[in-house]
Amino acid sequence: MIVVVVVAAIFATVSIALFISAFMTTRRWSKRSRFVGLLLQEGNISGFIGEMDKDIANAKHGGYRTTLLVNKTTGLYYKGEWAAAVNLLKSIDPAPFPRVVKAVYYNNFLLSTLSLGRIDEANEICAHHSEWLTPKTNNQGLNCVLRSTVASLAYYNGKLPESKSEFMRLLGMPRPKIYAAVTHYFLGLISLKENCPQEALGHFDKAAAMGSNTWLPASIRPIIDSLNRSN
Repeated sequence: MIVVVVVAAIFATVSIALFISAFMTTRRWSKRSRFVGLLLQEGNISGFIGEMDKDIANAKHGGYRTTLLVNKTTGLYYKGEWAAAVNLLKSIDPAPFPRVVKAVYYNNFLLSTLSLGRIDEANEICAHHSEWLTPKTNNQGLNCVLRSTVASLAYYNGKLPESKSEFMRLLGMPRPKIYAAVTHYFLGLISLKENCPQEALGHFDKAAAMGSNTWLPASIRPIIDSLNRSN
């Protein structure tokens, strides 16, 4: 099953508001950025994208607008609109971005490409842009997202011990539920490969509940149905 993740950057933890705040210096915009970031963290994906579109339409500075477009792809990823995210990212030149925004750009590019089943392309993105996908930013929340992305790629490359180890590490970290949902999803997939269906069901139930407004429930439902039929 191809991930439908890591996860934005997807998207306290790695609040997109942290990236927007670099461009919003007034108190009004600080409140605005926190509000929009919380929409994502709480799983209101449509609300997040809608507010992003408003800010993009009102943006007067070109650099600020392109940063907002990168942030929007986090919402597109969690909504399951991976082709739209990839196409939007391809239309943006990441060269002028500061490190944190570049990390979000390549994280979302890799995840959305991986979600489309293009594993070879995802591996190329990782190989060519590993500098920006290394979890060594000054934002601990973003570092967690980057680790999740690398662990996701490891899973699809058949590196199950490496992937499981990283996801178990992430499971113990305090993060918004939308990010934890992706972790449980992959741990569920790994449990299936380890022939532990009950453990997998536990992870899938948590993933579907925590990511109820994301691509996760639609991806998990057929897996659970198949497991139930086999019992």
